[in-house]
Amino acid sequence: MKRFLAHVQIVLSGMILTLLCIDRVNDAMEMIDHPLTKWLLFALCGAGLVGGYLAVREDARLRARREQRAMKKQGRAVRPD
Repeated sequence: MKRFLAHVQIVLSGMILTLLCIDRVNDAMEMIDHPLTKWLLFALCGAGLVGGYLAVREDARLRARREQRAMKKQGRAVRPD
């Protein structure tokens, strides 16, 4: 899921950057004021939030696993999760 969201973020970012460049070159096209652009920004923000949450959750899980291994090496009791 995390890989998929990373790819979605890359594609949406590329689309938004393209629309920004087109809008800068030709103001008459009004690419940034189009409703589809607003939905793309909404989707990019949503993918960023979910992807960030998944990354933080995985980091916390890996940190807890490392702490458990370190405690086992030191001969301490492992606290249950």
